[in-house]
Amino acid sequence: MFGKVNVNWDVGLGTVVRMEFLKELTGDILTISESFVLESSLLDLARFVQESMDGARIIGVDSDTILVKGANIFARLCLSNGGVSPVAAVKSVVYVEICGRHDDIEILMKKIELKYRKHKQSFIALWHIGRDQEPTYNNIFLEPYGEYHPEFYPWITKDYLQKYYNSSCSVLFFMGPPGTGKTSVLRNWIVENNLNVMVTYDEKILENDQMFLSLITSTEMNVLIVEDADDCLTSRERGKNHLISRFLNYSDGLAKQKKKKIIFTTNLGSFERVDPALVRQGRCFGAVKARLLDFEEAVIAAERAGVERPPVRKSYSIAEIFAGNYNSNRGIEVGSVGFR
Repeated sequence: MFGKVNVNWDVGLGTVVRMEFLKELTGDILTISESFVLESSLLDLARFVQESMDGARIIGVDSDTILVKGANIFARLCLSNGGVSPVAAVKSVVYVEICGRHDDIEILMKKIELKYRKHKQSFIALWHIGRDQEPTYNNIFLEPYGEYHPEFYPWITKDYLQKYYNSSCSVLFFMGPPGTGKTSVLRNWIVENNLNVMVTYDEKILENDQMFLSLITSTEMNVLIVEDADDCLTSRERGKNHLISRFLNYSDGLAKQKKKKIIFTTNLGSFERVDPALVRQGRCFGAVKARLLDFEEAVIAAERAGVERPPVRKSYSIAEIFAGNYNSNRGIEVGSVGFR
């Protein structure tokens, strides 16, 4: 027997939606939801769901929602950015919300996953101190930002980050001057591999265990990125940095979990100020040292990007090349080191 019920549904992305749907009042009933990036129309997805469910029919269509009802299963397909016609070709986040018997849901989700999972969109959980002065986070979906080409970042090999991710080491450093592409490389890796990651810029967050505990207990978050971490990395002998102990415990202490990674981005050019315990072999995979491009590399990058070639034989940051800012006097060169 089916009846109407109202449900507050946390879709796991920092958003709570209220929906009204048909739910069987007896039996083993589950509700689940997933998010996908749809590169065809919402109606195409609805038709696929309909074909995947026995005796299913589409029972409702509006500007951003389509309802599909089968014999013992109910699906609600909803665009996250309403107002786009369901028959239009779009690239948008879609919530797939399903209610029904466990076996029916599992079969349907496997079919949807095989067809659409490769389009699942990455997001970052951005941790910060909330209004109540307690740690909290907001989820932000990530799209590719501009074109990514190896010629822009010759200081890192294409498979380096994946080797780190597959290794037993927890820590990785991204070091080098501003504008050299550290964040761009990480963003591309996250999006290309459909990763969900935690990010913080707030040192106060690092003084609390909540974010770290969320990382090691999460089933979907495996990477923490600490941006602009210059002051967080100072040796305990120099500044008695109490944050170092927390990094050590969660990266390679008793609380360490397999496949949980911590990446620090910093403008530091060497390990002189970094606590030695953080960079020991076994804990630290290596240090990616972003650098300026020499003149020949800058010319190749500019040609690849389709922008004006640099006029003077000197070093350039990739940011200067993209901006066409060829009057900068900056010329810092950074070497590279690494651990295995």
